[in-house]
Amino acid sequence: MFTLYFKVLLHQTNPIMTTTPILSSIPRFWNAPSFKLMAIAFLILVLLIPQTMLTELIREREFYKSEATLQVTEKWASAQTIAGPMLKIPVERTELINKELHKTQSAYYILPETFRAYLAMQTETRKKGFYNVPVYTSTNDFKGKFLASDIEKIKKSNEIILWKDIEIVIGIQDLKGIVGIPKLNLNGKPLELSPANNDASAGLKMMKAPFPLEETGIAGNDSFNFELSASIKGTDQLNLIPVGKSTKAEVSGNWPHPGFEGAFLPLSHTINDNGFSAQYEVSHFNRAFAGILVAPFDPSVLQETMAIQMVVPADEYQLGMRAVKYCVLVIILIFMSLFLYESITRTGVHIIQYLLIGAAIIVFYALLIALSEVIGFTVAYICASIATVLLIHLYMYSIVSKRRINWLLSGIQCIILCFIAIVIHAQEMSLLMGSIGLFITLAVIMYTSRKIDWGFSGSSYSKLKEMEIE
Repeated sequence: MFTLYFKVLLHQTNPIMTTTPILSSIPRFWNAPSFKLMAIAFLILVLLIPQTMLTELIREREFYKSEATLQVTEKWASAQTIAGPMLKIPVERTELINKELHKTQSAYYILPETFRAYLAMQTETRKKGFYNVPVYTSTNDFKGKFLASDIEKIKKSNEIILWKDIEIVIGIQDLKGIVGIPKLNLNGKPLELSPANNDASAGLKMMKAPFPLEETGIAGNDSFNFELSASIKGTDQLNLIPVGKSTKAEVSGNWPHPGFEGAFLPLSHTINDNGFSAQYEVSHFNRAFAGILVAPFDPSVLQETMAIQMVVPADEYQLGMRAVKYCVLVIILIFMSLFLYESITRTGVHIIQYLLIGAAIIVFYALLIALSEVIGFTVAYICASIATVLLIHLYMYSIVSKRRINWLLSGIQCIILCFIAIVIHAQEMSLLMGSIGLFITLAVIMYTSRKIDWGFSGSSYSKLKEMEIE
């Protein structure tokens, strides 16, 4: 082998020694399939840069969508949390501090003995630019009762109950979402609700209604039955705190994709294309707070909710992000199909031609993201796929001499894009389907490439041996 390279060097310095150009007979290493494959691998690594840019583009568009959602939320109402009705019992506490008596005021919240809730959510979509924001209006009816004996339980030796300042309060996350005037009845007597602007607990805004009592008029077996009707607007999610010692709730709505979140799941539910219904039952044994709370109550109470979320199964940006994650896989599969054609038929395909085809695939994803904002992801995927496959097909006429081979390569591209579309929409089954698809693809590549000479061809190697012998 050293003799060969010596002869090459000698030929370069003194070409008169031989009439046969030795260098033209030496097969160049970069013509070998193994070197070509390494060049393609390097090109794929280069194409990771625009893939990262596509990911950042999707995140940027998601940020714009969140801004649009925030604008709708500011004008409509935020996600709502409902707590109550509750009895607010103010007390005056006397304490001995530094040998002096100090009087301070605080309050307790007494929760209902029984609590029944009936919520009917009517959802709609508000449009902001390209973006659709789901919102709801919930018609709510609450029934239950308080026990007078619970008031006696809060009495302490250093506290005096301010009977005339007792109120019924209802906690709401965003008072902007109140529709009309809520109606509250206590023992059949209507009470007038008003905003409690200076009263808030755990971030909840309060509505209040005065309910003065006389200590002498309260018997231990008395109960106060309440009925509350209120319509509330909100976005994304509706949370209900199970304030009753025994709580039962029935929730229904026309949103076909509800998410049951919060600390408690429904005992039973039904979901169909027309909407959903769910039934809850929670007792004081299940929750993490007592039946009497000190004002202001702990924010952890807000974690103990029955929550209904309006889930968007996969919006255009979630699907777009899934699609971009498979960008490298699409490039590899299309490049491998072209490389196998090149290796089997010994047709030369320049690395720049690979680069242009890779650029077409990158543009496919940019086109997909842009179109999905206007016409939806599925239609956008079909349009972008047709445009990209047609573009590559027309370009391949300059590479592939036989039309049948060109149509075969275009068919392979269609199969790849259809497979990726199925995997993207499969959600829970995407990992299984993707793994099976990759296994089959690898098997096809291994079978097709089993006879490829990855190094110098046999004829070229024999020429080297002949020159070495000379």
